[in-house]
Amino acid sequence: GVVVHAADTSIIFANEQAANLLGLTIEQMMGKETSDPAWCFVHDEGSTMPVAEYPASRVLADKAPVHDLIIGINAPSRPDQVWVLVNAFPEFDHDGLIARVVVTFVDITNLKRAEKDRHHLFQLIDNADSIAVMKDPELRYLNVNQAYLRLTGYESARALIGKTDAELFKGLATDEQIQEYMENDRKALLLPAGKYLTIEERFPGDDGLERFFLTKKFPIHSQGSGELLGVSTLSSDITDLKRLEQKLLLTQKSVDKAALSIFWIDSLGSFLYVND
Repeated sequence: GVVVHAADTSIIFANEQAANLLGLTIEQMMGKETSDPAWCFVHDEGSTMPVAEYPASRVLADKAPVHDLIIGINAPSRPDQVWVLVNAFPEFDHDGLIARVVVTFVDITNLKRAEKDRHHLFQLIDNADSIAVMKDPELRYLNVNQAYLRLTGYESARALIGKTDAELFKGLATDEQIQEYMENDRKALLLPAGKYLTIEERFPGDDGLERFFLTKKFPIHSQGSGELLGVSTLSSDITDLKRLEQKLLLTQKSVDKAALSIFWIDSLGSFLYVND
């Protein structure tokens, strides 16, 4: 969309796309000034934008262009908020005075909504009990959630960004374990979109005790181009279950070697277990 303001901020030209974004007809826009209550602009974070900070106002005040400004548009005639990427620049007359201000709008509403959805999704993942990790195709860390930080003892994800398992787990895990972690990531990177790898992995906890995890690894692709962005990992702690299995196995071995005859039957009288 394109809007042209005179030096007094009144609108002298607008195309149809700009009118639609502002919730007005072209006829309704003609002659209106930036302070007109027919619309209200908001900052990227959602706070109301003062008229003095409107793109045309800034160009007139600073006599300089405004580049790549993200603003929201609230119009009384439209219930939903529209988000636009704005650029504005002055046109000078022969005396070096601003004669017109040209403002262009690009509708980025869908992008902003997707960004909001991603933010909500990340909050959900960040507060999940399962460990979540994303790495780039070179297996460098891009992000982790709070569960990962609790496991490893790191205070912030910033300390991990750009590093690999070989750097982070050196001295905590064996070289063989580290190579296994990274090889599993490489296998997941080769999977087609929508497929995943499920494995059991062992990680050293910050208490020095080994913990067991049921892990799902899968590739991440760009929604538009399909470009491979990296590999994601979701891991659930199954340490308690594994230790219970080990105790049951030891118990069964003890029962098998017992001098007494031991057997279990169900309510129908069928044998479930008989020792040696």
